[in-house]
Amino acid sequence: MKTITTNTKIPVPVDVATCPACDGKLTVEEVDSLVEQDDGKYMAESVFPSCENDEDYRLHEYTYDMPYVYWLPVVLEIEAWVNENFRFVWE
Repeated sequence: MKTITTNTKIPVPVDVATCPACDGKLTVEEVDSLVEQDDGKYMAESVFPSCENDEDYRLHEYTYDMPYVYWLPVVLEIEAWVNENFRFVWE
């Protein structure tokens, strides 16, 4: 498990997730909220990935008729992967 600061950009491996709109590579640009653990470090409660072909998935997601159908499973998969591999400290 790697400890990183809250402003670290995290590239998402393509075997974890890709953009459902264009199959582009994703990067976690923002961790929206954190949950404190017993050791004083934090787990991500929600993450916002960006696509290499669009700077913000919240804009890119609306290219689909049903963004929750396409983006929500991807975001949940990324959150699970982030929490399996990283803990956060405040910078």
